[in-house]
Amino acid sequence: MVHHSTDPNFNHSVAVIGLLYKLGAPDAFLSKLITNVTSMADEVQEREVGVIDPNMIGIDGKKYYRYIGSLTVPPCTEGVIWTMSR
Repeated sequence: MVHHSTDPNFNHSVAVIGLLYKLGAPDAFLSKLITNVTSMADEVQEREVGVIDPNMIGIDGKKYYRYIGSLTVPPCTEGVIWTMSR
């Protein structure tokens, strides 16, 4: 998930949240997003997916890594705040 802030007062205007899942049983959160994700896989697109309830994400939200890095695709913008589930 990527967030772009339009506030010019922020030094880091892009934030990425990465969630690591183990393959296995179907997941309600991923099932809600899968249609949009697969339809955008071969193109650069933005799509409104509606409200995402963080309580639907089946991970322990207390354990995560956070660091300043860059986007992984061009233009490879630097100064991105990455938050990854652990």
